[in-house]
Amino acid sequence: MNDRVKRLHGKLIVSCQALPEEPLHSSFIMGRMARAAKIAGAGGFRANTKEDITEIQKEVDLPIIGIVKRDYPDSKVYITPTMKEVDELTSTGVDIIAMDATVSVRPSGKTLEAFFKEVKAKYPNQLFMADCSTVEEALEADRLGFDFIGSTMVGYTEQSKGDRIEAGDFSDSSEDDRGVKHPVIAEGNINTPEKAKRVMELGAFSVVVGSIITRPQLIAVPFVKSIKRMGGTQMKKRQIALGMAAVLLASGLAACGGAKKAETTGAAEETTKAAEESKENADAKGEADESLKADLKLFTYPIGKWGDSASVDGLLENFNRSTRTSM
Repeated sequence: MNDRVKRLHGKLIVSCQALPEEPLHSSFIMGRMARAAKIAGAGGFRANTKEDITEIQKEVDLPIIGIVKRDYPDSKVYITPTMKEVDELTSTGVDIIAMDATVSVRPSGKTLEAFFKEVKAKYPNQLFMADCSTVEEALEADRLGFDFIGSTMVGYTEQSKGDRIEAGDFSDSSEDDRGVKHPVIAEGNINTPEKAKRVMELGAFSVVVGSIITRPQLIAVPFVKSIKRMGGTQMKKRQIALGMAAVLLASGLAACGGAKKAETTGAAEETTKAAEESKENADAKGEADESLKADLKLFTYPIGKWGDSASVDGLLENFNRSTRTSM
């Protein structure tokens, strides 16, 4: 391992990838993404395709783990599956080449062992990383002579379904009694700073984080869902408030008598319209509560004028209590 690659130790590696069907698919964008990640303090990158790697190399002078994702009809393996992809990657001078190192058979029926022997014979000085999904696969890749062992495929294969890196499901690979001799790079569904910290505590050489940093179409989803849930809650509160107001109006009309019926009904129509308009202006919770209080004041005004009126603050308190128990 050269000094340049050694500097990845203890660092964040950002995976800058966008597939053809994704909105940010562009070598230019991936280059700028890498530049931005470097400003944040990233120590290296993982990138897909010769074109993206070449563009990233123009933007940053940091180690890169290179892959080529390509599907073949006779194999499940799609991460650097054949010599063609290896040739493309070596032409860029990329620091490390990663490839699928699971038990899945490669295109043309080749085993990992047979394929890796061919690759090492052709490129003896190139560094290689094994993308594994189980401890057994990691140990086998270590035996074959991969320079780095990656947990990239944990949870993404049948044999690792349900496993999670941060839970220690891959940590046996670094134990002294049966552990690998080569550095382990943690990767795969590491989508929080806490998970990244945890895998480093488990002994990882470095950690790769991708989608949660570089894919806005995924990053924005929990924010959108949270706001939608909030909107639904506020609308339910609004419906309850309007229902309460309707009951108060009915009681007020009964108490007013025939002489004031028409006047009260007119006031109710005007205040109903005002209440409907006010709900468009309640975005934050505090604003929503103030808007609800204003609605209740409007609806209770006719009753208070000609009969007994309940406390607005009391109504709001009861209303909030009822929504908490009904959600």
